[in-house]
Order: sequence, then structure tokens, then C-alpha cells
Amino acid sequence: MQHILYYFRRCPYVMRARMALTVAGIKHDLIAISLKNKPAELLRISPKATVPVLVLQGGQVIDESLAIMQWALQQQDPNGWLDYNEIVLQNIYKLITINDTEFKYNLDRYKYQNNIDALTNSREFLNNLNTRLNLNQYLCADTISIADIAIFPFVRQFHRVDEKIINNFGHRKLIIWLDNLTNSQLFKQIIKSNNTIH
Repeated sequence: MQHILYYFRRCPYVMRARMALTVAGIKHDLIAISLKNKPAELLRISPKATVPVLVLQGGQVIDESLAIMQWALQQQDPNGWLDYNEIVLQNIYKLITINDTEFKYNLDRYKYQNNIDALTNSREFLNNLNTRLNLNQYLCADTISIADIAIFPFVRQFHRVDEKIINNFGHRKLIIWLDNLTNSQLFKQIIKSNNTIH
């Protein structure tokens, strides 16, 4: 039995987990699900019923995307996404936490409710990212880290709501960063692979 990943193709949490699994060379079977009709099997192994859910060969279940990323990179981290000193790692995880809480909250309010306050609050986070990219090639250093991969799918989702917004913000470096990751072979690889919905 191979590792199994339950996923929904357009979910940003899934995207970042799949990118980490792929770069780490972790072979796994994909089971695509419908969020409107979640299979009983998924509900049994992870009662919270959110994706991604990774079931390891031994039966262990990892049902948080960041935990999946960390697990994969602990097995093999060929590009050094975690290869930073403790101070930089603290900075990395602090930035991911802000993305996963404040930015994701505002992203949803902007995307689904067209909330202007959410757009303003989102801009603050994007300003932070663009400022970082004016200092380094990537968000926390001149080499890519887990932060870039963990945050990228959410910035991409924001950008896809209205592609003029980030341009209007004047975030030139953020656009370059986003384009580079969107056009990377790694992202193209996880986007094109798909399985039958269960």
C-alpha cells in the first residue's frame, strides 16, 4: 500500500501540501473528492473532513496541510526549504501563521463577500510580502523556503479574484514572485495531475 492523499484540486492548502510531497519525492496515490459530497471513508479517518488528508502506509493520518509539508520535508528536503537557522525559521513560521489566520480570513471575505475592509486588510499583508521581496529574492531569504510554498497558493487565489488589484497596489516584486512560482515546473506538475473524484 502506498501513501494516500485525499484532495480537492483547487484548494490552496492542498496545493502547498502536494508541492512539498512532490519536491520531497514522496510517492502517493491521489483520491480527489467532492467537497459537497464527502466520502464516508474520509469522514471516518478524519472527522473534521477537510482536505488535504494524508494517510501513511502504516495507517497514520496527517490532516493539516502544514504538518504534511513538514513531514514530507523531514523525509527529504532536496531544495533546503527548511535549511535555515532558528531565527529565520521562527520568522518563517510567524509569516505562515499570519497567512493562515489573518490573510486567509480576509481573503475569504473579499472573495465571497466583496468586503472592502477585507480588501484593505489584505493589502497590509501583501505590502509586507512585497517589502520582503524588495530585500530578498524570496520571502525570508535569497533562497526559497517553506514560507514561499505555504503562502503562494493563497496569494495566487487572491490574485485570481481580480488580477488588476495587486498591480494597482504597485507590488511589482510580488507579481514577479507570483509569476515565477505559478510558472514553475513544480506547480505545473501538481496542477496537471488529477484523479477520479470519489
